Amino acid sequence: MPDITSNNVRFFADFEKENVFYANVSNNLRTYTYNGTAGLFEYTSVSLQGAHNNRLTVVPGISGEIWFPRNTGGLGRITNAHTANPSVTTLPLNTVTCVGVGKAAPGKTYPSLYIWGKPTNTDPTGLYRSDDEGINWTRINDDAHQFGGPGNAQFVKGDMNVYGRVYRSTVGRGIICGELKSGETSLPKIIKPSKIIVSKVNDEIMLETPGVCRYSIYSVSGILLEKNVCYQTQTIGRTLMPGIYVIRVETSKGAETVKFVK
Repeated sequence: MPDITSNNVRFFADFEKENVFYANVSNNLRTYTYNGTAGLFEYTSVSLQGAHNNRLTVVPGISGEIWFPRNTGGLGRITNAHTANPSVTTLPLNTVTCVGVGKAAPGKTYPSLYIWGKPTNTDPTGLYRSDDEGINWTRINDDAHQFGGPGNAQFVKGDMNVYGRVYRSTVGRGIICGELKSGETSLPKIIKPSKIIVSKVNDEIMLETPGVCRYSIYSVSGILLEKNVCYQTQTIGRTLMPGIYVIRVETSKGAETVKFVK
């Protein structure tokens, strides 16, 4: 490639355009296109000021679509990178140090986004997924499964064949793989309860149901944490850490779902 004087430059191919490559060279996006007449690659350049590292995530299926981390500056997005007029915008997330894409959620067409960071300043640092181009985020891991963060490799990659499957670098733990449990695709929809009561008595959470009902408790990121049967009145969530949770109860009139705090 012409005019590369920096060390540790990484090149990324456009999945849809032949002989088109991208690289972050000194916080500038360079788009390299092969000139068959001259027999060499030529490039155009646009500023990526504030990029956290030199890793770019090129989106399969969309020419010139790229995401990149800006650390405390949010999540950067490039469109039409393969043209003479690329556009660079930023999603105002709190912190993003890694970004990747994976298979779109059921009913969606745009790939799912994965980040390591914090969508808002009140969120814990962790691994998150968005199924709507970065508008809403769901935490995938929990505080007990940080694995030291993404380490030196600094990558998060979704699987383009399996929705919800994601790979991430760690600190001394190799590469981890996470995915949705069988039959689970998202957090249950919150439905205003009419037949169930969840209350806090001292340090215990009490569930009251109209008869014998099955229930499931989820973290706010959609991870199933507890599943059992309630016989009208029962103490639940004994092993849960303090925090916000979602419980889904299957009554004779249909499922009811509500948030509760431990």
